Amino acid sequence: MSVWGFTADLEELELVCSLLAYASPVETQGDGVWVSSVNGGRIWSVSTDTTIWEACGDPVEFPMETRCIPGRAVWEARIFAITSNSHEVHFSIPDDLVCLVSSDVGTSVIDLPRNNDVPSYPMYVAESAVAKTTAGVLFDLLLRARMVPLGPSNDEYPDAHLIVENGGVAIFVDWSICDALRSTYRIPADITGEASCVLPLGAVYDVIRELDRDQHITLHIPARPDLPLLIEGGLFRAAIKCPASGAARHHEELLRSLVVMPGCRVQEIEPGSFALSTRSREFRVELIEQPGEMISICTEVCRDVELNLELLTQINETNGALVGSRLWTRDNVIWAGFDLPVSAVGELEQSIETLDRQLTGFDVFLTGFSAA
Repeated sequence: MSVWGFTADLEELELVCSLLAYASPVETQGDGVWVSSVNGGRIWSVSTDTTIWEACGDPVEFPMETRCIPGRAVWEARIFAITSNSHEVHFSIPDDLVCLVSSDVGTSVIDLPRNNDVPSYPMYVAESAVAKTTAGVLFDLLLRARMVPLGPSNDEYPDAHLIVENGGVAIFVDWSICDALRSTYRIPADITGEASCVLPLGAVYDVIRELDRDQHITLHIPARPDLPLLIEGGLFRAAIKCPASGAARHHEELLRSLVVMPGCRVQEIEPGSFALSTRSREFRVELIEQPGEMISICTEVCRDVELNLELLTQINETNGALVGSRLWTRDNVIWAGFDLPVSAVGELEQSIETLDRQLTGFDVFLTGFSAA
């Protein structure tokens, strides 16, 4: 059986390393650089928490088995190629245990990565707009948008929004939530369609920062918030996960708080929305934007009630006695619930348990007033 291997020149390694510079596999997590062949050409790919990128290498004579090699091996191959007389380096996996990088100026032997999950680049992504510019112009736009005003700390960075309209690309950052000044940065671009999305500012910056400034870049703006932003440029492409905006970005934190509640079952309905079933009733738990970023909790007390003065009077009296929650009516249904600031998510379990106890027997009690 022949040994898996290939030879890469300096130009190919320079492209791969420019993408590898800031969107790199994490060696301690077992990640590496995947090498394969598609349609007669070599493909390099890396998956990180936010980004999947691919770079097109030289043509291949025969199809290549997809293998994962250490990120450090690629870096060292570039160094070898710079100093080599031929500017070429050979990669091989001689024994399914190590990656061998060899050239006329030296060799490196590094264990193979542990991760066996091959990155899957999105085969189809619905777009709502396209913008074309160069890596240098886009880099300068991102550099301006990333500038933190004096006052807020770096960990207070608000969501950035990418806007494609009126013959250009703009980035809007609402610093007013940190008592600073709202900012909009704009560049001219060749655009098709109009759209906006929450911008993964740092991830896009990392993908393009080492590219040649004259490299042409195409941005594909996703049609839905659950789809990635696509960047294409010559021999590379990247799919970058768009962050959730506003209160929805607390989805995972809220989910973690709900799943540990004893005796409860949690179902995800959509981003930022859950159904929570206790032993006695079902609650709807949602992240909402106004006022502020809040968690809204509600549950149905009784339905098909006949609204009359006695019932409404009793609801008002009950609201005066309830602790931290309230009753209301909608479409002949009586609801109960409360709102909690996202920052107080640690109090969620106790608050739901309190409301659950307070509502015991209320369906029978209130239905009696409706029938009066």
